[in-house]
Amino acid sequence: MTRTGQQQARRRAIADAATGAPDAPSRAVSRVRVALYAITPGPQAINRLRDYARARDWLIIVVLQDAVPAETPLRERPMWPWLGQMITARLIDGIVTDDPSATPDDSHSHVFSALAP
Repeated sequence: MTRTGQQQARRRAIADAATGAPDAPSRAVSRVRVALYAITPGPQAINRLRDYARARDWLIIVVLQDAVPAETPLRERPMWPWLGQMITARLIDGIVTDDPSATPDDSHSHVFSALAP
């Protein structure tokens, strides 16, 4: 799994704190910001994504739901352009989704996509 720079910094800070290294540099590490994006209709899908994000202590910035078939191209989904704007503006660090095709394009390597079971 490729980790973002923020995820790597957070892991380093946790490791430094765990070892009690007195001369470890102080790093301001924020929680990972995610968008929940579901294509499965109903509140159960959102609840499952929310549980997945909370279990990892991720900060949920926005919850989006497109009740569309999985075959629908991303660009034809009502909420996807808005999610794309959040990615471009770097307002989120990742997407927690129930849709395997909901991944940012290669130009947004700073964003990860997590497929919740």
